[in-house]
Amino acid sequence: MAITSLLGSAYTTPLYGSSLLGQLLASNNQPLDVLKQEEASDQTQISNYGQLQNALTALQTAATALGGAGAFSDAYSATASTAGVFSATASSAASPGSYSVQVNQLAQAQNLLSAGQASDSTAIGSGAATTLSFQFGTVSGGTFTADPARPAQTVTIDSTNNTLQGIAGAINAAAIGVNASVIYNGSSDQLDVTPNQTGAANSLSIGVTGDTTLQTLLTYTPGVTGGLTQTAAAQDAQATVNGVAVTSGVNTLSDTILGVTMNLIGIGSSTLTVAPNPAPIISDISAFVSAYNQVQSQINKYESGSLANDPLPQGVQAQLSNIIETSLAGFGNLPNLAQLGITINPNHTLTLDKTALQQALVGNPSGVAQLFTGNNQGIADQVISLAQNLTGAGGAIPTQVNALGNDVLQLQNQQQNANFLASLQKQDLVGQYAMLNGTLSSMQNTGQFLADQLGVPSSVAGLNALMGNNGNALGSSPSYMDPLALAASGFLGQSGGFPYLF
Repeated sequence: MAITSLLGSAYTTPLYGSSLLGQLLASNNQPLDVLKQEEASDQTQISNYGQLQNALTALQTAATALGGAGAFSDAYSATASTAGVFSATASSAASPGSYSVQVNQLAQAQNLLSAGQASDSTAIGSGAATTLSFQFGTVSGGTFTADPARPAQTVTIDSTNNTLQGIAGAINAAAIGVNASVIYNGSSDQLDVTPNQTGAANSLSIGVTGDTTLQTLLTYTPGVTGGLTQTAAAQDAQATVNGVAVTSGVNTLSDTILGVTMNLIGIGSSTLTVAPNPAPIISDISAFVSAYNQVQSQINKYESGSLANDPLPQGVQAQLSNIIETSLAGFGNLPNLAQLGITINPNHTLTLDKTALQQALVGNPSGVAQLFTGNNQGIADQVISLAQNLTGAGGAIPTQVNALGNDVLQLQNQQQNANFLASLQKQDLVGQYAMLNGTLSSMQNTGQFLADQLGVPSSVAGLNALMGNNGNALGSSPSYMDPLALAASGFLGQSGGFPYLF
């Protein structure tokens, strides 16, 4: 008689299909499941912090366009009516207007040229130590006047460098504000000497002591012939702006008209027009508002989830809101954000009215600029500082992400250990089940033999009768004879688990 005839069909269930075995294995996996849940929570937090950091970085980029010395540099446009005379730019400090500009002379640097030599590498003179003395000053009526604030600079020439190439190299290496080069004119080489700054105050006088050949070649005294020859005189730029004479040692006029820089490029006349140019600033402020809203919206998403009670994003939101709310109240006589068409919403985001912003930029561009970047403490400057502190090296967000990353590594190591122990427990459980199943099979075979010999019916009741148990020994169900039940009685003796694991 088969085991199923004696004890019922319950034992036809495959070993791993047993519900009790599944419960035991599930119980063993509970600690592993907890570790996986903790890791998933940490990974979610890391992802959320990464999104917040990206949003703050984008906000910092947008704020940078509105902060610092270069901010609002295009609040006004500056154009010339005639090309080739000058180009111009205007800052937020400029005022709308039209200016008549006449450029009479461009600033230039002095240029001195030596007599031609057969070769730029042929030694000149005896090689005796010779000193070149360079003095800066001005020339008036052929008379040179040295600048007392600029002491003479010296260069030594000797047998190691007494060629045109060597002299030019020595002058340049001395870094005295003079550039020297060798020019080939088609038949001979000449030494070219010029100050590296334009303007009449940068005229040169060159004295030479030592080798007489070098003295004859390199001496230069303004108004005196011999030695170097002047091919271009140092001179200032000369212009008139609305009839006012202007002189400059350089070709850039940066303080003639407030907020306007003119680069002189040619002789002639032209009209300078300065006009409001709000479009670029509106674009920059719109980008700032959009980036700001992205940060606030990102934080609003954390009202539920893994960062719901995290003080860090809440603190970021509070600090950003404080910057904006302070500016809404205004800074002294400067306009506030509400006057720029920027209002704050209940969810901490901003709304921008571009029409109102354009009116503010046309009416008071310098005030708008001051609000965002005044004294490096404007709105943009404060936002840049906050974002750097939060996202930079050692910032609050990278620090938190690093801590979570370390926790993930620890959880992964714990999962590996738990997997290993669960595997060992599973092997033990299956072995015990197989052993008990074999024992029960042997008992069943013995019972079958006795039943056949005594003619007892092949049933549970018959076996009970045979054993004198009045039908109660095995009961109506054979489940308590299940090898898993026997295994469970041994394996679940302590809190339903395996004592050496838990």
